[in-house]
Amino acid sequence: MKSCSILISNYNSYEALQLCVESIRKYTRYPYKIIAYDANSSNKIDRDYLQKAEQAGWMEVILGKEKTQHGVSIELLLDACDTDLAMILDCDIEILAPEWLEDMVNLIEDDVVLISNVERNYKSGVPSLPDWFQSWFMMLNMEAYNNGMKTRWKTSQVNYNGREVFSPTGGEFWLKIQQDNPEGYRMIPIPHYIQRKYHHFAHVSILGTLADYEPNLEQLKHAQTMKFNEVRGRLNKLRQL
Repeated sequence: MKSCSILISNYNSYEALQLCVESIRKYTRYPYKIIAYDANSSNKIDRDYLQKAEQAGWMEVILGKEKTQHGVSIELLLDACDTDLAMILDCDIEILAPEWLEDMVNLIEDDVVLISNVERNYKSGVPSLPDWFQSWFMMLNMEAYNNGMKTRWKTSQVNYNGREVFSPTGGEFWLKIQQDNPEGYRMIPIPHYIQRKYHHFAHVSILGTLADYEPNLEQLKHAQTMKFNEVRGRLNKLRQL
């Protein structure tokens, strides 16, 4: 049986982080450990929750001392990963059904380095975002990743009003698989039967980051309110099951 770590990066995600962790605990039977990295959240709720979860034995927690971009956080989590597989989840993922992790593990073969997802939500079938951006739910074969595929993930930043606010993971990694792949590693898509077992709230973490720069922007406040109301509703429902 392959060992597996679930890696979660967090910044100001409030109940979304709680929903992510608690849905994992409810629906995951395959042996796993959670490693969470907090990029110096500016709210007390996230830090308190992570510290209590670590004390309860739910996870290992790395508390960052400064704010880092998402790609940097993932890089730090991967450096801390000592298992065969790394299941990377955004902090605003909710697991919806059992055996999701078994399903992902069963897809991994020696020549598979990455299982990831691409949204094809246009009639043309063209992905709405490039493959490397679909990084909120993905599994890495760590042996393949470390065997010449490992690279830095701090690429492809997104700017807002001239400031870098988000670094999606895997840009250079994806290019390396496609263009410089002497071992013949494969990157495979997540089948639909697995996609139905999780929900991505998209993008709680970005809203939290933008709020640092535009705390008084009414449109942003409204978006945050709507998103977090949805998350809180789902969390309350999960806790009642």
